[in-house]
Amino acid sequence: MPPERSQTKADQVHERLRAAILSGSLPPGARLNVDALSRDLGIGKVPLREAVQRLAAHGLVTQPGPHSGAQVATLSLTELRGLLVTHAALEALSARLAAATVADAELAALQELHEQMRAGSGPADCLPGLSDRFHAAIAAATGNAPLCELLERTRLRLRHYRVAVRRTPPWPTVIAEHASLLDALRRRDAPAAERAARDHAEWHLPADLDPALADLGR
Repeated sequence: MPPERSQTKADQVHERLRAAILSGSLPPGARLNVDALSRDLGIGKVPLREAVQRLAAHGLVTQPGPHSGAQVATLSLTELRGLLVTHAALEALSARLAAATVADAELAALQELHEQMRAGSGPADCLPGLSDRFHAAIAAATGNAPLCELLERTRLRLRHYRVAVRRTPPWPTVIAEHASLLDALRRRDAPAAERAARDHAEWHLPADLDPALADLGR
């Protein structure tokens, strides 16, 4: 295997900004002033702009107009509804394809991630990361790079919305659904894997949405 690429300054600031956006520390609509961020983070403007461009590629940052600065992506119920439908379809496709291609070593890695979630070791905020790695590993097992890229973007955007609507996933249910999906993959049962992934990915809009989101365009 080739050696892992060391992190660049752009990588580091990308991770810091992404974490701030997904945690809500940088709220939707917040301006990203390159000059101020460069001073605050002690980093040059070139790697900072590169990091912002990468965040934009994943839908977490937008530039509303040609002469306006970058800002954290705003939220809308219209986009959220579209993301939910798209995410469920992509996860179902990923699981169906993976059932035919997943290797034993990949199944073992999925089982390890599942066991870490079951054990609940570490702080609770580790669970979203483990869950993302579980689903990313299923997508990787398909060998379909475009599908992996689409899923990563959609998953990140949904995490942004989950923070905004202040909803923590019901982790015992999530873990049980992971077990059903993993069992279908282990049996190489493509239809069962597809059903399990689609059911797992469904996220019904809560009736008591945060008013800040409910007031946005429908």
